[in-house]
Amino acid sequence: MKIILGVLASDDDGYDKMVQAAKDTCYKDIPSEFEVFYLYGQRRGVDIPKGSYKLNGNDFYYDFTEARRFILVKTIAFFKYCCDNKDFDYIFRPNCGSYISLPLLKKFVEKNNLPLNDVYLGVPNNNTTPGIEFASGSGYLISKNLVEALVESSENLIYDSHIHYNNFPMMDDAVVGSFLYNSLGLKATKGLHKSVKFTDSQDSEDIRNILVDDECYHYYFCHSLEPKCFYVIHNKLKNLGIVQ
Repeated sequence: MKIILGVLASDDDGYDKMVQAAKDTCYKDIPSEFEVFYLYGQRRGVDIPKGSYKLNGNDFYYDFTEARRFILVKTIAFFKYCCDNKDFDYIFRPNCGSYISLPLLKKFVEKNNLPLNDVYLGVPNNNTTPGIEFASGSGYLISKNLVEALVESSENLIYDSHIHYNNFPMMDDAVVGSFLYNSLGLKATKGLHKSVKFTDSQDSEDIRNILVDDECYHYYFCHSLEPKCFYVIHNKLKNLGIVQ
């Protein structure tokens, strides 16, 4: 089994601190079954070939405007890079506001004997774009055959979330879900996930009350830019003997 992670990353608006916290915790020790990349658009000080990508270690840069509305652009570019250059069974595409336990993700895939084809798994959601069931962009697992289908149909996808459906923005995760359903009849199935609500008004005591267990592999911080959450969850999983 080989799973590639493509973590949405950015230097702007505090996301750089979230990326660093993720690197310090959940992606610090990477099991042999995994490979982790951080997905950027155009980045200050990085010379990217025009209309193409650049790989610097595990940082993947794509020559396009870095903006939330264009997340799908760098996602599909990374999917194509993986199809052309990597051997893998699944891609897990989280954002940098999620703690992903790689050992527990491996355990989930093996315990549930997931097939190699037609896997689209995450946090089912249709609240932000009613009428389209999709896996939340906070983190979803997608099998290689579906990655290839998205790449092959890339010219037909909607890349700008300023385009709306029923007055709701077509964000990257909704576009992926819409394509998989309309083209292949696939809906997102539910994985193991916990939402960790945190606001700037909360203190460290509230963060320490976050509950973890030895099954859940995905903790989502609900758009909160508080890197301390990563360290608290990591230490709790360390106490359970799940991570080092």
